[in-house]
Amino acid sequence: MSATIPPYPPEFPVLLKGYCEQMDEAIRAKRHHDTRRHLFLNFLHEAFGVDPVEVELEHKVKAGEVRGRIDALWRHAIVEVKTDFDEERHEAQRELKKYFASRPRPADYIGMVTDGRRCEAWHLNRNNELVPISEIKVCPDDPLTAWRWLDQFLSSGIRRIPSSEELVLRFGAQTAIFSKASDQLLKLFERVKGEPPVEVRFREWNVLLAKVYGSPLGKPALFINHTYLALISRIIVTLALKGKAPKKGELRGLVDGSFFARQLNLKNLAEPDFFCWALGTKAEADFLLLLSNLFQHFTVFDFSQLSEDILKNLYQELVDPEARHDLGEYYTPDWLAELTLERLGYKGGKILDPACGSGGFLLPLSTRCATPA
Repeated sequence: MSATIPPYPPEFPVLLKGYCEQMDEAIRAKRHHDTRRHLFLNFLHEAFGVDPVEVELEHKVKAGEVRGRIDALWRHAIVEVKTDFDEERHEAQRELKKYFASRPRPADYIGMVTDGRRCEAWHLNRNNELVPISEIKVCPDDPLTAWRWLDQFLSSGIRRIPSSEELVLRFGAQTAIFSKASDQLLKLFERVKGEPPVEVRFREWNVLLAKVYGSPLGKPALFINHTYLALISRIIVTLALKGKAPKKGELRGLVDGSFFARQLNLKNLAEPDFFCWALGTKAEADFLLLLSNLFQHFTVFDFSQLSEDILKNLYQELVDPEARHDLGEYYTPDWLAELTLERLGYKGGKILDPACGSGGFLLPLSTRCATPA
């Protein structure tokens, strides 16, 4: 049921429709880019609560040889407004790269280019290259897509029950959170991959895949994606069972599993596995800081009412189809699990599922067992 409830406030579709009408009129009348910027920022204020006082207009950039003015700077978002999206895209990208370079911590920022209706998001990777995150055309008849795309950057803070779809849209491959986190994780991995404990973990991970699936993959990017997923899963379990983020001093225990044993009396929930590679290395402090920052992105969710396997779709997106084929991994859709149990006429009792994977049958099984026959 949660997946059918729009995550946005009831007035959002009306605000979106009004904004699109005003922006379309400005585009038809070939208004100056200042007009489009005003309309766009006013929409963000009304729909997402972006405080105009916190927005710096024409923010002057002067760092070394870098000179320029950012159209709008709000917290971690750099906004560039253009009147001709296609003609000015390359110019906007050059400006974004320059503006990223002017920030004290470029990796903390995202860049947004818009003509008022079309939007693109970018970030600067560890090689100082501009990398696209995702893009959208804001449409009045699709408020859900518009809300989700903008909210991932603006974080409205409206708490909602998480679904697998929501998790993919906020933390999947086409999101700012994944782009920045995976880039930082890979940067940390490159720093310490020569240290014996890290070498051993990466090699054992690869050897295990080779034993189970027939051939080694040896892809650092896949190893990083698995690390990211391991961190996300630990965050979700913590919030679902404890209801709040751990203290700074407890983050290490979250990674090696000792937190769950001490705080939640779950002694075998997590342990020091392949994805604890940063612990005990010079990358540990930054690794735990990244984990702490990831927690902040989960404040929009209420994990006390989980009703589905919310990690399955995220995993399937972050581990590309070719890799999953190599790994021999195929997931049973929720609807097929329900249909299978229905066709079996299952009303209770034991079922053996030797290849349970993420346990896609467990939830519908428990639901049916809890319902009187």
